[in-house]
Amino acid sequence: APDWGRTYWLTAGEWALTINQMMTAGAPFARDWGRDLSTVKLMSPAKVEAEILPQLRPRLADRLRILVNLSKVMSRRGPFPSDLNLLKRADLETVLLNNLTYWAAQQGKGTP
Repeated sequence: APDWGRTYWLTAGEWALTINQMMTAGAPFARDWGRDLSTVKLMSPAKVEAEILPQLRPRLADRLRILVNLSKVMSRRGPFPSDLNLLKRADLETVLLNNLTYWAAQQGKGTP
């Protein structure tokens, strides 16, 4: 039973998928939805701040800055601690794809 009022972080520690691994695992899913992940450009938060934010209108820049700040928290050199060390990388890829499928269903998209 959850302990309501507390925050839990579900992480995979040193076994976590990298962004590149998530992009590779999610590419077939994206293709099924008519999206090509090879066109997605990944940038560091610092690069977004230096090159993208100055070009945006203030309101849009403020909204993107929220995501940049979140990405700074989430893109750390070391992994978040985890006690899920029994998971395998293939399990994590399956979890990712299950989450994508759930998201698509919530968006009313069902299956492709």
